[in-house]
Amino acid sequence: MKLAIRILHYSKPNRPDRSNWVEAIKFILNDPRVSVFIDGSGTPYGGLKNLYNDFVKAKPTHILALHHDILPCFNFIPTVEKLIKMLPADPISFYSNGNAIETALHSHSHWVKARIWYYTQAYTMPFSVMQKMIAWIDENVIDDGRNSDDERIAMYFYYQNKYVYTTAPSLVEHIGWNSTTVDYDRPLEGYLDNRSHRMAKKFIGIDQDPLHLDWSKGLESPTINNEDWALEDSELLFQRLLKPTSKYKHAQ
Repeated sequence: MKLAIRILHYSKPNRPDRSNWVEAIKFILNDPRVSVFIDGSGTPYGGLKNLYNDFVKAKPTHILALHHDILPCFNFIPTVEKLIKMLPADPISFYSNGNAIETALHSHSHWVKARIWYYTQAYTMPFSVMQKMIAWIDENVIDDGRNSDDERIAMYFYYQNKYVYTTAPSLVEHIGWNSTTVDYDRPLEGYLDNRSHRMAKKFIGIDQDPLHLDWSKGLESPTINNEDWALEDSELLFQRLLKPTSKYKHAQ
């Protein structure tokens, strides 16, 4: 396994500057493979696409992408590597605010599979999967001006009918939950004040070692998460974002 690790970072005028925190994330992770990718595209999907192009140069078997406003847990990268070996062909998200996380933990399971995967604060996947995902997005999704990254990622797995593995508990916390670096408005009033919508349902914390958890629990029968965490109905949103030429577009 060759794992490429990047922190996706960008800054804009009149938006939070997370440069100092990016350095803190690198210090916490304490791994020479971690590098910061600074994007200047101005849009979330532009950043993801440029990040992908940077991964291409590394020629990895797997990628680990981190947003610049997360707090990783202790032994995060060794745990990621352990989980990749357990699920070598699958994407894995290390963050979720879904209620299914608590359901899984109450049944002594450490795994959830999400039907609609939003909130891509920290995730890994085989590089081959990322290649197919980027190609699919470029072929099927319009440029809507906002160019959201998580909506487009969610669309790919949704239309591939592929549920995405999510760890229970989350291994990172979204500490930038009450601020944003994107320019467009959200449809929900008070969106950035909604802690429950923007933070992990259950973060492992900074004083627990995820390597001590039995990650085999629930792996064969993970809790299914069918919640729609979009800011509007996902099917309607996804259909609106599909190109007229896409075979996934429903007839009007």
